[in-house]
Amino acid sequence: MNNLATEGRTLSGFQGLASKIKASLNSLIESSKGLQKAIIKKDIDTIWKILADQQESINEFEKYNHLWGQLSAAGISSPGLPAVKDEINSDIKRLRETGKGNARLIMSFLSAIKRAMKHTGTDIASKTKVYGKSGKMHMKQVSLKVNCVG
Repeated sequence: MNNLATEGRTLSGFQGLASKIKASLNSLIESSKGLQKAIIKKDIDTIWKILADQQESINEFEKYNHLWGQLSAAGISSPGLPAVKDEINSDIKRLRETGKGNARLIMSFLSAIKRAMKHTGTDIASKTKVYGKSGKMHMKQVSLKVNCVG
C-alpha cells in the first residue's frame, strides 16, 4: 500500500515537473524570439537584458532537468510519460532552431561589419603617401568612425 502511494506521488511529481520544464522552455523560446527582434533592431540594451533573463531561465531549466533525471533514474514509468517526453523534446527542438537562427543572424551582422572595416581599411591604405617639406610622411586626413557600444 505504501509503495502504491509513493508511486502515485512520483507520477504526479513527473507531471508537475514536466509542466515546469515546459513553462521554462516556453519562456526561453519567447525570449529567443524577442532576442531576434532586438538583434534586427540593433537594440544593444534590450539584447543584454534578454540575455541576462535567458541565463536565469536556463539555470531554472537545468535545475528541473536535473530533477527529471533523478526521477527517471528511479525507474518509474507511466503510460503518459512518453507523450510528455515527446512534447518536451519538440520544445527543445524549437528552442534550438530559434537559437540557430539567432546565431546565423548575428554572424551575418558580424560579416557585414568585417566587410565594412576591411573596405575602410583598404581605402585608407591605398592613399598615396608623400613626404612633405619637413621630411615627414603626410597623408590626407581620413576620418574613420565606428559606432560601437560595449
